Amino acid sequence: MKKWMFIFASLFCMLIIQSCDKDKVISYSDLPANAKVFIDTYFPSTDVLYAEKKKEGGKTVYDATLSDGTELEFDSSGNWIEIDCNYRAIPSGILPANITSYLNENFANSVICKVDKSYGRYDVYTTFGTRIVFSAEGIYIGVFGDD
Repeated sequence: MKKWMFIFASLFCMLIIQSCDKDKVISYSDLPANAKVFIDTYFPSTDVLYAEKKKEGGKTVYDATLSDGTELEFDSSGNWIEIDCNYRAIPSGILPANITSYLNENFANSVICKVDKSYGRYDVYTTFGTRIVFSAEGIYIGVFGDD
């Protein structure tokens, strides 16, 4: 009987702890400093309409939606993970120089509207639905269709 009470109490505590990890709406001022600097630098004429702190895969991430419709995701230190400008060009200067050079030379007619920096690589998306993949060091890996 004591064994079952212990198991029940343990499960109850785990549920309580897990419920504390829910997404939390926050204000611009609650974003990490690096995230605020990034927004102020690359999106100076926009306001943060919505910001959220949440857990993904056991890690804290921050989401921000800007007044122009741009959606941003940051890690716990405020470093960007994903930028989605919803079919508008991402601001220049965000991507490493070697990636920008490659894109200018090989995809000059494409508009880069989304970038996902995770899994040790950069996934760069065009408005045509093409995904161009680079390593974390900015070395070209390949082109993939819309996925």
